[in-house]
Amino acid sequence: MKNIIIEPFEYFVEMYKFNHKLKIKDARKRSEALVASKPEILTKNKNYFYKVTDQDKDTAYYWISRKSRKKNFDLITPIIRKAYLKEQNLKKIILIINKTLKKYDAKRVDIHVIKLPDNAIRVFEKNGYEINTHQLVKELKKKDKKTNQSNTRLEKMTLSQFRSYSRFFLDDTEMLVKGMGMTTKEAKKSHQEVFKQLAPKGFNDKNNFFLNIIERKSQKRIGTLWLIRFNRNDQKFLFVANIIIDKKCRGQGFGESTMRNIDSFARKHKLEEIQLNVFEYNEPARKLYEKCGFHTLYRGMFKDF
Repeated sequence: MKNIIIEPFEYFVEMYKFNHKLKIKDARKRSEALVASKPEILTKNKNYFYKVTDQDKDTAYYWISRKSRKKNFDLITPIIRKAYLKEQNLKKIILIINKTLKKYDAKRVDIHVIKLPDNAIRVFEKNGYEINTHQLVKELKKKDKKTNQSNTRLEKMTLSQFRSYSRFFLDDTEMLVKGMGMTTKEAKKSHQEVFKQLAPKGFNDKNNFFLNIIERKSQKRIGTLWLIRFNRNDQKFLFVANIIIDKKCRGQGFGESTMRNIDSFARKHKLEEIQLNVFEYNEPARKLYEKCGFHTLYRGMFKDF
């Protein structure tokens, strides 16, 4: 197998063909738009794009990006052909990727959006990678009879509540430190970047909903919720960016009740699915989401060298 440096555009075309099932013409258009909107992707000495070939057949594509800590990298959306997902071939591809990372003196790598079957994930695990995140999805095909049976309701935050919430969100670094191995400083910076990217207009962003979770009986706020509506081209879903139930209110069914509220919210906005991320270590949350009908769409993994 050969490991070949390629231009970013070639990688993105394959990514849209593979992950979004787009035809070549549409994949090219999306790739052009992506590169135009995010020129930082083209930054040399930070982003590197490769393809792996076997007897002149393209078998895999991958993109590695250097983080703020110079020896830490992201491996973003590796694309591996179905014929090369068998353990013997996949192991060779993983060894090539690892060799490339070592060339850049990598200390740690995080894989984002790895869309592979369970048997392929196990091969990564055999080669020193560990799961740290799950991206879950729930399709809303049929109306759930339990949707309206909820002891909580959602209420839009006031501007002052939003300001307090945004400060709390930016400072709440525990999960990123525990789940992604970041320092507190790196976690704060990551939250700032995420907030700026996903809610550029803050409180007035029409696709972002900053909500209070209200217990119906007492009419008291028992948590907060941040939802994002994606409604463009092939992306039409509700993303649960952040959900917090107050510690003193946990274990009382409010989490499951809030998930029913989220179902109703998505249907009201005519969205057909809900997505969210959860860390591997947060087993209680994962079990709750699975109980509510979610299943794994993507995984995130990491490896320390």
